[in-house]
Amino acid sequence: MSNMLQENLETLRKYRVDLYEKVATFMEKQNTSDISIVLAANGTLNLFINSEGEQSLYMYSKYNPEHECQRWSESSEPIQQDSYIIMYGLGLGYHFNAYITQNRGHQIYIYEPELSIFVESLKVISLQSVIEHSNFRYLAVGEDPMEQEQLFFLFHIYASESKHIVAIPFYMKKNIAQYEQFTEKLRIGLSNHLSSEQYAKSLGKFTLYNTLRNFTSIINTPSLAGMRDRLKGKQAVIIGAGPSLENEIDLLKSIQDQVFLIAAGSSIQSLLSHGIEPHLIVSMDAGKFNYNIFKQNDLNHIPLLIIPQIHYEILKERTENVIHSFFSHDPFIKYCFDLNDDDPLFVGTHSVTGTAIQAAIYMGCDKIILVGQDLSFPNKLLYAEGTNHLTADALKNDQLQITEAVVNVKGGFNHTSAKMKITLNDIENLIALYPDTSFINTTINGARIQGTTWLPLSEVASLIGNIGYNKEEFKRDISKFTYAYSEEYKTQVRDNCQLLLQQLVEIEKQVIKVEALLSKLPELSRTNQNKCMKFIRDIETQWGQVVHSSLFKSIISEWMKSELYAYDRQVDSIAKEVNLIPKSNLMDEIVGTFITKLKKELPIIMREIRIQIDKIDLREL
Repeated sequence: MSNMLQENLETLRKYRVDLYEKVATFMEKQNTSDISIVLAANGTLNLFINSEGEQSLYMYSKYNPEHECQRWSESSEPIQQDSYIIMYGLGLGYHFNAYITQNRGHQIYIYEPELSIFVESLKVISLQSVIEHSNFRYLAVGEDPMEQEQLFFLFHIYASESKHIVAIPFYMKKNIAQYEQFTEKLRIGLSNHLSSEQYAKSLGKFTLYNTLRNFTSIINTPSLAGMRDRLKGKQAVIIGAGPSLENEIDLLKSIQDQVFLIAAGSSIQSLLSHGIEPHLIVSMDAGKFNYNIFKQNDLNHIPLLIIPQIHYEILKERTENVIHSFFSHDPFIKYCFDLNDDDPLFVGTHSVTGTAIQAAIYMGCDKIILVGQDLSFPNKLLYAEGTNHLTADALKNDQLQITEAVVNVKGGFNHTSAKMKITLNDIENLIALYPDTSFINTTINGARIQGTTWLPLSEVASLIGNIGYNKEEFKRDISKFTYAYSEEYKTQVRDNCQLLLQQLVEIEKQVIKVEALLSKLPELSRTNQNKCMKFIRDIETQWGQVVHSSLFKSIISEWMKSELYAYDRQVDSIAKEVNLIPKSNLMDEIVGTFITKLKKELPIIMREIRIQIDKIDLREL
């Protein structure tokens, strides 16, 4: 191993140990003989890629790589200063050096898509000079989804509104499809993080609050587990509240006793207004508007499948015909409920349709028929007639968000919003997880959904036949096959809640200690710098123990997601500051502000858990 490679690997290990381990594993298992370092005519280094069955390529000019990259940088389309850039490709670093010389105000996130090329480059470039450059922000390597997701998250957190992607020409020539896939993943990733941040500000905390408030309701209702594969071979019609539902109402009404109907969320309003009762309602939304649906309609006689995050007042007023499933990402459920592979543990999506799809497949349905799932706003219409759970202000706000377009089933375009695009992508990703399930999209004017076959409902209805499984039979099966939790299980859940509470108390004690140290920094930075440095090291150690604990990463980070977005955007400035006085002030201000918020939220979480512990009393259950 060359000295340069050894130095670069050590630099990489110090910079990102996870990426270092990935590179080390690759070097042990992979052969990169198709990539070699060669000399250009002027004596500078070049990369040669000899791909079997494909055109052999030089990464740079065979004559003068640096001059080529300089000309590329000078001729690139101007981008405003103070922009944040993802540079697609590192190679031997020539493009990076040329670009930052030309654009000194840009902050660069480097994404090297080819792990094999990166490994070869480590033999000759100085990785330290790249990482330590004032314009460098982050390095990601390879097509692993988690690697890309981390890049997208950091780009969302730290990059300003002026975000751009700049590609090394070699990669555009070598694999344009790979580049286009990356840009689409980046677009979706940034939209997802923006949506997640907006949701955290509005309903994120309330979602977890609902989960806690619903603990005793959940533990006293059966889960969907008993219905696993009970509908094997049957077809499910999942009905959304999209505008196209109005076109299908009469046909749905005529076949409602022939097929297994699932109402996804608010679509139940339109169905009931037209005399259609589904076999099952699926509901998960945490907001008050969802409670309004149940408050305004008599739904108690229709089986209801819920997720624990559902608005807690719904379960306060309804105790019959309720079954539940779980979201795999719910931190309180993970900590307090002892779940296994047989439990109905679903992937969380932005739409209740995703939950309904997973429920149908869990129960054994091998064909999913989507009705009223426009997943866009044809003619800027939001919902089917009869859907009235939103206020006028909420509807007006939704109208204002319709700023984008999506391809529809006819090959034209529908109006849509960024949020609805994310929902569509969610559904498409979910469908891709079930290649053995047939999906049919019947919406006349809705969005094109990848992974589905489009057929009009009239044609689908003629092929369905009669499943011979009416609503009363479904209720009977729920009663027969689903079961209440045992007293031993309830005791275990209560014990898990108690353990969680104790861990939160310990976190609270650690936080108070860090706060005490922080309060002394501003004065010490002016009067005793040696002691100040020791305090900073102690704070970094103790605060690190808090934020890197499993409890913080799961529960606290979810409960305080909105506050953490703001904290993450600021905390980087502490590490960058070298002067002790402003560094101490920044630490006190940024970490101290977050701790103040954390100290306010911890008692709320602990109070809610104590309430559940008191309620989960076997003498009351």
